[in-house]
Amino acid sequence: MKLRTKITLLTSLLLIGILLCVDIAVYSLFIKSATQNAGEMLLSKWEPVIEQGESMSTEAQDVLLYKSLTEDTLIRISIPGSDSVRTITNGADFDLNEVPVTDNRTKGTKLLQKDDERILMVYIPVETASGDMGGFEIAEKMDDLETNLKILVTILTSTTFGAVLLCMLGGSMLSRTVVRPITSSIRTMREIERSLAFMKISYKGKNRDELYEMTETFNRMMERLEESFWNQQ
Repeated sequence: MKLRTKITLLTSLLLIGILLCVDIAVYSLFIKSATQNAGEMLLSKWEPVIEQGESMSTEAQDVLLYKSLTEDTLIRISIPGSDSVRTITNGADFDLNEVPVTDNRTKGTKLLQKDDERILMVYIPVETASGDMGGFEIAEKMDDLETNLKILVTILTSTTFGAVLLCMLGGSMLSRTVVRPITSSIRTMREIERSLAFMKISYKGKNRDELYEMTETFNRMMERLEESFWNQQ
Protein backbone atom coordinates (compact mmCIF):
# COMPACT_ATOMS: atom_id res chain seq x y z
CA MET A 1 0.00 0.00 0.00
CA LYS A 2 1.40 3.38 -1.00
CA LEU A 3 2.05 6.10 1.56
CA ARG A 4 -0.56 8.38 -0.02
CA THR A 5 -3.23 5.69 0.32
CA LYS A 6 -2.21 5.02 3.92
CA ILE A 7 -2.52 8.70 4.87
CA THR A 8 -5.95 9.01 3.25
CA LEU A 9 -7.16 5.79 4.84
CA LEU A 10 -5.85 6.55 8.32
CA THR A 11 -7.24 10.10 8.40
CA SER A 12 -10.62 8.83 7.20
CA LEU A 13 -10.73 6.04 9.77
CA LEU A 14 -9.73 8.44 12.54
CA LEU A 15 -12.50 10.89 11.62
CA ILE A 16 -15.06 8.10 11.28
CA GLY A 17 -14.18 6.89 14.79
CA ILE A 18 -14.49 10.41 16.22
CA LEU A 19 -17.80 11.03 14.43
CA LEU A 20 -19.25 7.73 15.63
CA CYS A 21 -18.36 8.62 19.22
CA VAL A 22 -19.93 12.06 18.80
CA ASP A 23 -23.06 10.56 17.19
CA ILE A 24 -23.49 8.06 20.01
CA ALA A 25 -23.03 10.82 22.60
CA VAL A 26 -25.56 13.10 20.87
CA TYR A 27 -28.05 10.23 20.54
CA SER A 28 -27.73 9.26 24.21
CA LEU A 29 -27.94 12.85 25.46
CA PHE A 30 -30.99 13.49 23.30
CA ILE A 31 -32.82 10.47 24.74
CA LYS A 32 -31.83 11.44 28.29
CA SER A 33 -32.93 15.06 27.83
CA ALA A 34 -36.19 14.14 26.09
CA THR A 35 -37.01 11.56 28.77
CA GLN A 36 -36.29 14.01 31.56
CA ASN A 37 -38.44 16.76 30.01
CA ALA A 38 -41.31 14.39 29.23
CA GLY A 39 -41.12 12.94 32.74
CA GLU A 40 -41.33 16.39 34.33
CA MET A 41 -44.36 17.23 32.17
CA LEU A 42 -46.06 13.94 33.07
CA LEU A 43 -45.42 14.48 36.77
CA SER A 44 -46.70 18.06 36.67
CA LYS A 45 -49.88 16.83 34.96
CA TRP A 46 -50.68 13.94 37.29
CA GLU A 47 -49.54 15.12 40.71
CA PRO A 48 -52.48 17.57 41.13
CA VAL A 49 -54.91 14.89 39.93
CA ILE A 50 -53.58 12.32 42.40
CA GLU A 51 -53.60 14.85 45.25
CA GLN A 52 -57.20 15.70 44.40
CA GLY A 53 -58.20 12.03 44.49
CA GLU A 54 -56.50 11.16 47.78
CA SER A 55 -59.56 12.15 49.83
CA MET A 56 -62.00 10.32 47.53
CA SER A 57 -63.32 6.80 47.68
CA THR A 58 -61.72 4.16 45.46
CA GLU A 59 -64.59 4.30 42.96
CA ALA A 60 -64.60 8.10 42.74
CA GLN A 61 -60.81 8.16 42.48
CA ASP A 62 -60.87 5.66 39.61
CA VAL A 63 -63.45 7.78 37.78
CA LEU A 64 -61.30 10.90 38.22
CA LEU A 65 -58.18 9.13 36.97
CA TYR A 66 -60.03 7.54 34.05
CA LYS A 67 -61.28 10.92 32.85
CA SER A 68 -57.71 12.26 32.86
CA LEU A 69 -56.33 9.35 30.82
CA THR A 70 -55.49 9.47 27.12
CA GLU A 71 -55.46 6.47 24.80
CA ASP A 72 -51.69 6.07 25.11
CA THR A 73 -51.62 6.22 28.92
CA LEU A 74 -52.36 3.78 31.71
CA ILE A 75 -52.09 3.90 35.48
CA ARG A 76 -51.03 1.10 37.79
CA ILE A 77 -51.86 1.66 41.45
CA SER A 78 -50.15 -0.28 44.23
CA ILE A 79 -52.42 -0.43 47.29
CA PRO A 80 -50.77 0.77 50.55
CA GLY A 81 -50.27 -2.07 52.98
CA SER A 82 -51.04 -4.69 50.33
CA ASP A 83 -49.29 -6.55 47.52
CA SER A 84 -52.25 -6.14 45.18
CA VAL A 85 -52.35 -3.64 42.33
CA ARG A 86 -55.06 -2.34 40.07
CA THR A 87 -54.74 -0.90 36.59
CA ILE A 88 -56.78 1.86 34.99
CA THR A 89 -56.63 2.29 31.23
CA ASN A 90 -58.55 4.03 28.49
CA GLY A 91 -57.83 1.58 25.69
CA ALA A 92 -54.00 1.65 25.82
CA ASP A 93 -52.53 -1.04 23.56
CA PHE A 94 -49.77 -1.99 26.03
CA ASP A 95 -49.53 -3.23 29.60
CA LEU A 96 -47.06 -3.39 32.49
CA ASN A 97 -47.58 -7.06 33.36
CA GLU A 98 -43.89 -7.89 32.87
CA VAL A 99 -42.65 -4.75 34.65
CA PRO A 100 -42.00 -5.12 38.40
CA VAL A 101 -44.02 -2.85 40.67
CA THR A 102 -41.99 0.14 41.82
CA ASP A 103 -41.29 0.21 45.55
CA ASN A 104 -39.73 3.54 46.35
CA ARG A 105 -40.34 6.48 48.65
CA THR A 106 -39.33 9.10 46.11
CA LYS A 107 -40.67 10.15 42.74
CA GLY A 108 -38.89 8.79 39.73
CA THR A 109 -38.86 8.47 35.95
CA LYS A 110 -38.05 5.40 33.92
CA LEU A 111 -37.88 4.75 30.17
CA LEU A 112 -39.02 1.25 29.20
CA GLN A 113 -38.50 -0.66 25.95
CA LYS A 114 -41.46 -2.91 25.17
CA ASP A 115 -42.29 -4.53 21.82
CA ASP A 116 -40.02 -2.10 19.90
CA GLU A 117 -41.77 0.84 21.54
CA ARG A 118 -40.52 3.26 24.16
CA ILE A 119 -42.77 3.79 27.17
CA LEU A 120 -42.18 6.50 29.74
CA MET A 121 -43.19 5.62 33.28
CA VAL A 122 -43.25 7.98 36.25
CA TYR A 123 -43.77 6.94 39.84
CA ILE A 124 -45.57 9.01 42.48
CA PRO A 125 -45.38 7.51 45.99
CA VAL A 126 -48.25 7.70 48.45
CA GLU A 127 -47.94 7.16 52.19
CA THR A 128 -50.87 6.54 54.50
CA ALA A 129 -51.21 7.89 58.03
CA SER A 130 -50.12 4.51 59.35
CA GLY A 131 -46.90 4.66 57.34
CA ASP A 132 -47.85 2.13 54.66
CA MET A 133 -46.41 2.93 51.24
CA GLY A 134 -48.23 2.70 47.93
CA GLY A 135 -47.88 4.51 44.70
CA PHE A 136 -49.12 5.48 41.27
CA GLU A 137 -47.22 4.40 38.17
CA ILE A 138 -48.26 6.40 35.12
CA ALA A 139 -47.03 4.94 31.83
CA GLU A 140 -47.29 6.71 28.48
CA LYS A 141 -46.13 5.75 24.99
CA MET A 142 -43.41 8.02 23.60
CA ASP A 143 -44.56 8.25 19.98
CA ASP A 144 -43.11 11.74 19.59
CA LEU A 145 -39.75 10.53 20.86
CA GLU A 146 -39.70 7.71 18.30
CA THR A 147 -40.42 10.19 15.49
CA ASN A 148 -37.78 12.64 16.71
CA LEU A 149 -35.21 9.85 17.07
CA LYS A 150 -35.79 8.77 13.46
CA ILE A 151 -35.24 12.36 12.33
CA LEU A 152 -32.13 12.64 14.50
CA VAL A 153 -30.68 9.38 13.14
CA THR A 154 -31.31 10.59 9.57
CA ILE A 155 -29.55 13.90 10.28
CA LEU A 156 -26.61 12.26 12.04
CA THR A 157 -26.20 9.69 9.26
CA SER A 158 -26.29 12.36 6.54
CA THR A 159 -23.85 14.67 8.30
CA THR A 160 -21.50 11.79 9.14
CA PHE A 161 -21.53 10.55 5.55
CA GLY A 162 -20.87 14.07 4.24
CA ALA A 163 -18.07 14.62 6.76
CA VAL A 164 -16.45 11.33 5.76
CA LEU A 165 -16.49 12.33 2.09
CA LEU A 166 -14.95 15.71 2.93
CA CYS A 167 -12.36 13.97 5.11
CA MET A 168 -11.42 11.61 2.30
CA LEU A 169 -11.05 14.58 -0.05
CA GLY A 170 -9.00 16.49 2.51
CA GLY A 171 -6.91 13.42 3.29
CA SER A 172 -6.22 12.95 -0.40
CA MET A 173 -5.09 16.59 -0.74
CA LEU A 174 -2.97 16.31 2.40
CA SER A 175 -1.34 13.09 1.26
CA ARG A 176 -0.64 14.62 -2.15
CA THR A 177 1.07 17.60 -0.47
CA VAL A 178 3.14 15.36 1.80
CA VAL A 179 4.04 12.74 -0.79
CA ARG A 180 4.91 15.11 -3.65
CA PRO A 181 8.43 15.99 -2.32
CA ILE A 182 9.04 12.32 -1.52
CA THR A 183 7.99 11.32 -5.04
CA SER A 184 10.32 13.98 -6.45
CA SER A 185 13.17 12.65 -4.29
CA ILE A 186 12.56 9.08 -5.47
CA ARG A 187 12.54 10.26 -9.08
CA THR A 188 15.87 12.03 -8.58
CA MET A 189 17.41 9.00 -6.85
CA ARG A 190 16.35 6.75 -9.70
CA GLU A 191 17.86 9.16 -12.21
CA ILE A 192 21.13 9.12 -10.22
CA GLU A 193 21.05 5.33 -10.18
CA ARG A 194 20.43 5.20 -13.92
CA SER A 195 22.90 7.87 -15.08
CA LEU A 196 25.49 7.57 -12.27
CA ALA A 197 25.55 11.38 -12.19
CA PHE A 198 25.75 13.54 -9.09
CA MET A 199 22.43 15.30 -8.77
CA LYS A 200 20.66 17.21 -6.02
CA ILE A 201 17.03 17.06 -5.03
CA SER A 202 15.16 20.31 -5.48
CA TYR A 203 12.83 21.31 -2.66
CA LYS A 204 10.33 24.11 -3.21
CA GLY A 205 8.83 24.20 0.27
CA LYS A 206 9.49 27.18 2.52
CA ASN A 207 9.10 25.37 5.84
CA ARG A 208 12.08 23.77 7.51
CA ASP A 209 10.22 20.57 8.24
CA GLU A 210 11.31 16.92 8.21
CA LEU A 211 11.09 16.72 4.41
CA TYR A 212 13.34 19.77 4.12
CA GLU A 213 15.86 18.23 6.51
CA MET A 214 15.81 14.93 4.60
CA THR A 215 16.38 16.74 1.32
CA GLU A 216 19.19 18.89 2.74
CA THR A 217 20.87 15.83 4.28
CA PHE A 218 20.73 13.99 0.96
CA ASN A 219 22.09 16.98 -0.96
CA ARG A 220 25.00 17.40 1.46
CA MET A 221 25.75 13.71 1.14
CA MET A 222 25.79 14.03 -2.65
CA GLU A 223 28.12 17.05 -2.42
CA ARG A 224 30.59 15.10 -0.29
CA LEU A 225 30.41 12.08 -2.56
CA GLU A 226 31.01 14.26 -5.62
CA GLU A 227 33.89 16.05 -3.92
CA SER A 228 35.41 12.77 -2.80
CA PHE A 229 35.02 11.36 -6.30
CA TRP A 230 36.85 14.25 -7.99
CA ASN A 231 39.57 14.23 -5.38
CA GLN A 232 40.34 10.63 -6.24
CA GLN A 233 40.55 11.33 -9.95
